[in-house]
Amino acid sequence: MKFLVVDSSAADRQVTISALKQIGYESFVEASSGEEALAKLDDSITLVILNSTLPDMSGIECTKAIRKSMARVVPIIITRNNMNEFAGYFSAGANGCVTKPVTRSKLDAQINTLIERFNLS
Repeated sequence: MKFLVVDSSAADRQVTISALKQIGYESFVEASSGEEALAKLDDSITLVILNSTLPDMSGIECTKAIRKSMARVVPIIITRNNMNEFAGYFSAGANGCVTKPVTRSKLDAQINTLIERFNLS
């Protein structure tokens, strides 16, 4: 599996990637903005982990843009500091959510759910 990890904070991207490595994943692409994420999104990406707050667009806007740009459905997990307003992300097309700080157990649970739901490998 290949992950696109999107967060304006390099430190937060590294926390997420570290958690993914602890789970056993090894393939990552990083982006610090919505536009950069859209530019790096291609058919090799299996799953997107997207922060709700980006410098150039909201997580909802980025989720909608990802949905419009991909022919296939790429599962998206949103990261936020709190659980408020997750409904808006789901209606925009997000498939999961993780509160910060991102941990191995939180990510593992969400990823396993999406692996089953989308038959990912």
